[in-house]
Amino acid sequence: MAGRIAAAEMVEGAGVDVSMLLTLLVDSAAGELSTCKQLDLLRQAPSRPDGERARQRVDAAAADDRRHFDALVVRIHELGGTLPDDMKEPHTRPSCPSAASCDTADRRESLLRAKQFAVRSYTRICDMTFGRDPRTYRLVLTILDEEIGHEAWLSELVGHNPGDRQVIGSTMTTA
Repeated sequence: MAGRIAAAEMVEGAGVDVSMLLTLLVDSAAGELSTCKQLDLLRQAPSRPDGERARQRVDAAAADDRRHFDALVVRIHELGGTLPDDMKEPHTRPSCPSAASCDTADRRESLLRAKQFAVRSYTRICDMTFGRDPRTYRLVLTILDEEIGHEAWLSELVGHNPGDRQVIGSTMTTA
C-alpha cells in the first residue's frame, strides 16, 4: 500500500469499496457536466409565459451542477482517483445515462430522467458511505438534497403534477 492516499486507506479500512465508490463518483461528476450543458441549452430555448422565472431556475440549477462537479472532483482526487481524459467515457457505461441533445420538450424530459437517475445514484453513494466515510457522505447528502429539488422543479416544468408522482424503490418518479 506504499504511495496510496491516506484518505483512501481510511475509507477502505472502514469497509467501503473505494474502487466502486470512485466509479460512482466519476459517473456522478460526468452526469453533472452533462446536465449542466443541457440546462445551458434549455436556457437558450424559446421561453414560456413564465420565461424569466424559469430562466432564473435553470441558471440556478446549472450553477448548482457546476458546484457539484467541482466538489466531486475534489473528493475523487482526495481518494486517489482521476477523471477520464474524455468525460464522455462514463456515459458509455449503463450506470451513467446522459441527458440527450434534442428539442426543448424532449430535453426537459431527458433532464428529468437524468435528475431521477442522479437522485438514485447519490442515494446509493450515501448508503455506501453512511457511518464509514463521513466526508463523502456529507458532500453527497448535500448534493442529493439539491438534486431532489431539481427533480421536483423539472417535474413541474414538464407538466407532471405532484399527484402523478409515485414511490418506486427509494426514489420518487413520475407516472
